[in-house]
Amino acid sequence: MEVDESGKGLFRYHRKGSEEIALNINLSPSLMSRIQTLFDMLNFLNSNEEYQHKKDFSHLGTMTISRSHNGVERNVKFNYTSNEYLNRLTELFRNIATQETRIFELETVRSTDPISTPAQLRLLESELRSRNFADPQKIIPLLQELRLDEGVPLIARNHADRLIKMINKEKK
Repeated sequence: MEVDESGKGLFRYHRKGSEEIALNINLSPSLMSRIQTLFDMLNFLNSNEEYQHKKDFSHLGTMTISRSHNGVERNVKFNYTSNEYLNRLTELFRNIATQETRIFELETVRSTDPISTPAQLRLLESELRSRNFADPQKIIPLLQELRLDEGVPLIARNHADRLIKMINKEKK
């Protein structure tokens, strides 16, 4: 995932057994503010801290977080850290990835296999309930379109309506 200061960027991932998918993303100002706050709390660009835990947990996969600002750049690689702020930042990036992947999957299923839309909405609901979305408000316009789309099953349109209400209730 690459994102500029305005929240515009590119998210790339691989589905098992297929080619890389590249999606343009546009993160909300509130989400960018949360990211900026965590980078500030870490003093990321000015710090020399090694975030890698003394034990190697390479079976968890390796994360790389990079940031550049005003000509200063820093890259950090780790597979596990005990730093609270870096853990929160990592979780936030994972949630952005989950969100963007789910939106793409839902849009794809809607256009190519509308009968499978209810299954995608069940996955979406599970991720929303587990708080695996960085910015749930971002999915509301798509859910509103689904709610009115007679090309998808009625059960999916009703489910989209319930999800909109759930997201709005959580916001309050």
